Amino acid sequence: MKKLVALLGLSLLFVLPSFAQNKQDRFKDHDPQEMVDKMMVKMTEKLDLTEAQQKEIEPLLLAHHQKKMEAHKGEQADRKEMAEKMKEILNPEQFEKFQQHFKKRAKMRKNKGGELPTETPED
Repeated sequence: MKKLVALLGLSLLFVLPSFAQNKQDRFKDHDPQEMVDKMMVKMTEKLDLTEAQQKEIEPLLLAHHQKKMEAHKGEQADRKEMAEKMKEILNPEQFEKFQQHFKKRAKMRKNKGGELPTETPED
């Protein structure tokens, strides 16, 4: 069992960078089984997995991806609910400032906590 966990951890080191390319699209319209199938192909090639190992690893990966997708959906619903409540409390000008603040924070997260990208004024 320890070997399986170590193997799974090692395999994630190989596979996770491939998912970092399109952060925005990561959870949109992806079937967890489809994602796991792609990971299994890569892991099988890179780690030379046996058929028995594949059968043990696939359900672990599928459960993991399903949990991640459900958590992401929950976070989206929470953000939407909070925004609706804030809109009821704040006046229109305050709500606009509130939205702008969170848009800036989202840009910073997208840039991994770095400085905001310099924006050129539109003509």
